Amino acid sequence: MSRIRIALSSALALAAACPKPARVPACASGETNRCSCASGGEGLQACLPSHDAFGDCVCSAACASGAACVAMPSLIGKDLDSAGALVDQAQLVLPDPVDPTGFITQQDIADPPVQILAQDPLPGTPVKPGTSITLTVTLPPDQESLGLPNSNFLVGRLTQDTLDSAASYYAVLDPGPFPRRATFADWKAANGFGTSADAEASAVYVTHTDLGFGRHMHMRRLGRRVAFYVDNYPSVEDAIAGTRFFATVAMEYSPGPNGKDTDPYFTQFYAFNKKGQRISDPILDDHGPKQLPAVCLVCHGGSTSDPTYLSNGGNLGAHFIPFDVDAERFSGRPGYARADQESAFKAFNEAVQITWNPADPAYPPGDPAPVPGLIDCLRNRARCITRSSPRAARPATRSERRRGTSPPTRSSRRPRASSTCACSTRGRCRSRSAARSISGSAIRSSRRFSPTGWERNSARQAGPSRESPSLPGRQ
Repeated sequence: MSRIRIALSSALALAAACPKPARVPACASGETNRCSCASGGEGLQACLPSHDAFGDCVCSAACASGAACVAMPSLIGKDLDSAGALVDQAQLVLPDPVDPTGFITQQDIADPPVQILAQDPLPGTPVKPGTSITLTVTLPPDQESLGLPNSNFLVGRLTQDTLDSAASYYAVLDPGPFPRRATFADWKAANGFGTSADAEASAVYVTHTDLGFGRHMHMRRLGRRVAFYVDNYPSVEDAIAGTRFFATVAMEYSPGPNGKDTDPYFTQFYAFNKKGQRISDPILDDHGPKQLPAVCLVCHGGSTSDPTYLSNGGNLGAHFIPFDVDAERFSGRPGYARADQESAFKAFNEAVQITWNPADPAYPPGDPAPVPGLIDCLRNRARCITRSSPRAARPATRSERRRGTSPPTRSSRRPRASSTCACSTRGRCRSRSAARSISGSAIRSSRRFSPTGWERNSARQAGPSRESPSLPGRQ
């Protein structure tokens, strides 16, 4: 009996040691085979996903009497570029863009922004070559449907970047042949995320008054070096759950490539898709992709007349913008409410303040950069004094104190429009005027930072009792 067991064990060991022949697939993905139908007609059978065999015969009049026919490829979930390649390969035709019945659109935030949700004919259907397809696709939501400004959003009067100028911008900031920020993982490593720092913070909220995204903001600060990145989602609930993530926008305040701490620091912009690949054309509104860095300068200020960016080394004079929690919306879930995250926003603003120079030569003596004082106002929630108002000739009246206004003076009846901020009766600082000083005419033309414009949009969203938000907190 023991001999039989030994022989059996040896046979099993030999069988296991012998290599099995590689499985040869019966067919390849997308391959079809002409077949005959029981009714006498003809059709096509497609290769199964396992590649072990062809599927059932799908009969169609398109294949009758030996006529040429092709199987409709599966386009659902693909972007238009990928779908177009499959359609061309199958000798079919995409819908005419001007035909309202060819493309059925559904407003949604997706990555890719135009994604196929449904198709007609269905995948696998035999059709004649040259057949046109009807597609249901996603399109980014219209800003006005979200109660947000729409006209010239993120465009303004700035000269827009091209694919070539955006590539030049990245090449100047992160030169090859081995760039240090080619992927999101590389960018985080270059900015020290995951290592010790002076401060790190994160928060989840909705930028209701500007881009309208659910955002998961992250910040790291070490010395003068400041880095923010934000993961964007369609809603705050998506941001909490980490679902439907579509893009990351990153900013850093650091020296140029291979720069030392003694070199000039400046603000730099990067964008990455959901795969972590660096991109230059994020879609941040409902008017299609726009190239970096111009799409960022509309809100963050700065300018250039050199499309190669060689003359300025990528330093465009752009700035980080303070966070105003009164302009954001939050979830009511524990851990994500405003009260749970105010300490993070305080850390954000402390980091932003480091990136601003109170003695910036762009501002004349006695008229300093507005943002450092504004951040003190936002952080402390104290009464804000306008930086350009002359000394008052008399104490403020009760009515003036209630409105948060200054009394008239001999030289001016009201503070200049460039005042740092004005406080409401609840001590909350409003910063419409400072926003104008940050970004100049680009903001005024494209963002509608006028009080009238924001009050109108706020009233449409939340009713007439809502106070007008002012400076949106975003990076």
